[in-house]
Amino acid sequence: MSAQLSEDPPHPCFIQDPVHGFIEIPRKFLRIIDTPQFKRLQNLKQLGATYVVYPGATHTRFEHSLGVMHLAGRAMDQLRRKNPELKIDSRLKELVMAAGLLHDIGHGPFSHMFDSEFLKNQKYYPELKGKSHEDFSVAMINHIVKAENNPLEFETVETEEGEVFSEKEFVQSLINPKAFSEERKKYERKYNGKWIYQIISNEESGLDVDKMDYLLRDARALRMGDISMPIERVLLNMEVKLTKDLGESDTPEQKANQIAFPVKLCNDIYMIFNMRYNLHKNVYTHKTIKAVEYMMLDAMLMVDKELEISKSCMNMAKYAHLTDSVINQIERLRGAKYEKARKLICRIQRRQLYVSAYQLIVPQKLYEIWNKNTKKKELITKEEIMEELRNSLVTEEDIVIQHAKLNYGSKEKNPLDSIVFFRHNKWKGSTQVMQPGLPSHMIQENIKHQEHLLRVYLRVDKSNKTKGGVDYKKIGATEDAMRRWSEREENKKIVKPIVFESMEPKRFPLNRTTSQPTTKIERRVFSTPTRNSLRRPSGATGTPVGHKMISQSLGCSSPGQSGGTPLRPTPSSSRRDRPRKRRTKFAMLSPIPEEKPQKRKRNGIGNA
Repeated sequence: MSAQLSEDPPHPCFIQDPVHGFIEIPRKFLRIIDTPQFKRLQNLKQLGATYVVYPGATHTRFEHSLGVMHLAGRAMDQLRRKNPELKIDSRLKELVMAAGLLHDIGHGPFSHMFDSEFLKNQKYYPELKGKSHEDFSVAMINHIVKAENNPLEFETVETEEGEVFSEKEFVQSLINPKAFSEERKKYERKYNGKWIYQIISNEESGLDVDKMDYLLRDARALRMGDISMPIERVLLNMEVKLTKDLGESDTPEQKANQIAFPVKLCNDIYMIFNMRYNLHKNVYTHKTIKAVEYMMLDAMLMVDKELEISKSCMNMAKYAHLTDSVINQIERLRGAKYEKARKLICRIQRRQLYVSAYQLIVPQKLYEIWNKNTKKKELITKEEIMEELRNSLVTEEDIVIQHAKLNYGSKEKNPLDSIVFFRHNKWKGSTQVMQPGLPSHMIQENIKHQEHLLRVYLRVDKSNKTKGGVDYKKIGATEDAMRRWSEREENKKIVKPIVFESMEPKRFPLNRTTSQPTTKIERRVFSTPTRNSLRRPSGATGTPVGHKMISQSLGCSSPGQSGGTPLRPTPSSSRRDRPRKRRTKFAMLSPIPEEKPQKRKRNGIGNA
């Protein structure tokens, strides 16, 4: 009996996740989870410095990786039920789940700021410029396989044709398809299509389990909305459409062998991409959050040589100890040469941040016109700002320029154009591929789903904006320079002045003779009607003045017109009929009660 128990598969492990509930983890995966390289993700915040503005954004890459692994397993189960001809076995499911578990194991401190800003601006290792966290994830997998004695038991198989299939290489290609473009074609032939590369990192449409998990997790932590139902519908309706299933399609080769969705899900998928846009615009590129990230970046660049931050990227054994705690290491440094870096971290804690001196959002259509006329790639450069500053106190070291593209994941294109939708023809028993376009007629046609964000920061102390101080003069000079830049002939089309009106209700005095506001603004201040004001003069016809004024200002039809609803009139202009009650600014829009016909008595006995 003991021999029989030993042959049974080990009982899986369950983890309680705040987003997905109980997550089932195979026992084999615990060999990777319980390693120092993977536990390092517990010290990497998912959203970097976002916790400075949103205190609830403290979730880590560790739980995100577990969530992606869980959703990858669910997606594979769904495809196995819908497409038995794909012959998805338990080992293929394990490899895809392993790619979801390890896809972010190469992330650096403070989320994407490390690979997009720090590695680009560090000056000691030029070969690191252009590297991404996917490249470090591939290197970290090689390090784990070697240091931990191949915990997932990756195998290598050679076929009779001489092709070599490596499970480790397959997992790495799922995480970083760009770096394994040649190997990807080999595995697409083996697994019959592109669908296998649309689960973890989907380069075709951007809709993958990685995006689903971080949108769910970030929106929950930030209280930015709930998209759990659209994502649940996507997971329950995905399937792979093969070439033989798309006989009626005009281009079956381009749309075949990919993950497809019923056309009824177009609105749900559009909601997912819309949530991505909202998070990028309101959170990921938040003005204060970016100011904190630029201050952290400057502090890390100042101590890069002493703390060997960029050097650790060349050795995965040292990279495994690089976490968000690098900021705490900077605070503990002693010496005069580290004074500037320590002051920057102290200013972050006291919220004395870099100042945003200018901000501009340009729609894609206007940007294309501007780019065609000027032949420039960036909206503005430091050289152009220095030209407009005209020998002021501001130097190039004081200026930080932020360029960002806010879109739905497919640049300026509609994100639904990159997704395969289908509709079943019940009468013919076939499937037709179609493009739904926009999910609603309320959205403009031919709209560009992208806009360009420009911000200009100054490396000055916000608390020193006292009148007459150096920082105060720098801020004023930069604002004047950006105003002159926006008044250039080439920039007038993309810079449109925005006038913000006060939302406070304003009170306007009434003219005593006409009971009308003294200004021409369409704002009416009505008094509470009295009993005398509701009387209609005998023999009067037409619309009372009060009714006409209300109907014209609010767009209602008058009682004299067909379909009009009688409204209570405003009080007359005579002083005698003015109410004693306190005046209100609300119009009485309830209909006038209809008068009942009076009963005539005859000799006091009964009705006529």
